[in-house]
Amino acid sequence: MTYPQEPAPQQPQVPEQPTGYVPPQQAHAEYGTTYGAPPPTGQYAYVPQQPPQAAPKTAMTVLFDFTFAEYSPRTLLSMTYILGLVALVVGFLVSVIAGFAGTPLAGVVALVAGAPMTAFLIFGLRMLLEFLASSTEVNQKKLRG
Repeated sequence: MTYPQEPAPQQPQVPEQPTGYVPPQQAHAEYGTTYGAPPPTGQYAYVPQQPPQAAPKTAMTVLFDFTFAEYSPRTLLSMTYILGLVALVVGFLVSVIAGFAGTPLAGVVALVAGAPMTAFLIFGLRMLLEFLASSTEVNQKKLRG
C-alpha cells in the first residue's frame, strides 16, 4: 500500500516591492566592485525621489515672514514703489490744492515748484529701490554659492 506523499513545505514569498536599499556588495555583484560601476537595474535598485517643491514666495508671504530667512522678492519692491508713487502724487495734489485755497500766488508756487520736486523724489525713490534690489540679488548669489 502506498501512502500519498505530502507536498514539500514552500518557502514564504518575498513581496515584490522595492525596499530602497541594496547592500553594496549585492548591488554591484554583477558589475564588480569598481568605483563608478553603473547601478543595478533590477527590482531592488534604489530610485532617488525628488524633494517636494516649495510654494513660491509671494509678496504677502514674505511680508509676514517673521523669521527673516528669505529675501523679499521683487514683487514686494514693486508694491513699495507703487505705494511711494501714490503717496508722492497725493502729497503734490494736496499741496497744490492747499496753496490755491490760501492765495492764488501760493497755489502757483506749489504747482511750479512742486512738480519738479515730485519728479525728483520719484526718481530718487526708483534709484533707492533699484539699489536695494541689486544688493539683495548679489547677497542671494553669494549665499547660494
